[in-house]
Amino acid sequence: MIAAAKEQIVAAKQSLDTHQGTLAIITKDSPDFSISTTATLLSAELNGYTNTNIAAEKLAANKTMYDLIAEQSQHIKLINNALSEARNVINEQKIINQAKFILIEQLKLTEAQAHKKLQKQAMDNHISLHKVAEQIITLVD
Repeated sequence: MIAAAKEQIVAAKQSLDTHQGTLAIITKDSPDFSISTTATLLSAELNGYTNTNIAAEKLAANKTMYDLIAEQSQHIKLINNALSEARNVINEQKIINQAKFILIEQLKLTEAQAHKKLQKQAMDNHISLHKVAEQIITLVD
């Protein structure tokens, strides 16, 4: 929004410079052409310019704002999805660690041995490590 305002200021300055140049040419070529007449003409021209461009600028600013909001909304959805996936991975890892702890306590294994046992069971049954861990926890409960 600030960038759009800066662009409008630059455009207005350029328009002012153009009109001042036109005014200088008109007053130099026509000495009887009064400053008030020139000011009236410029004012009418500027009013027409602003009336037609204000609507277009507001539409462009609103479209830009809408695009920005839509983009931010999409970004938030992506972040929420990534956060949800991270939570799922952490929860799965917790379950795997619980199953390893059960194997360590009941079978007197090291953590590495318990992990290998879980992996072997998962490969033998063609299921994920997480599913094997869930099954072990279910059996113990």
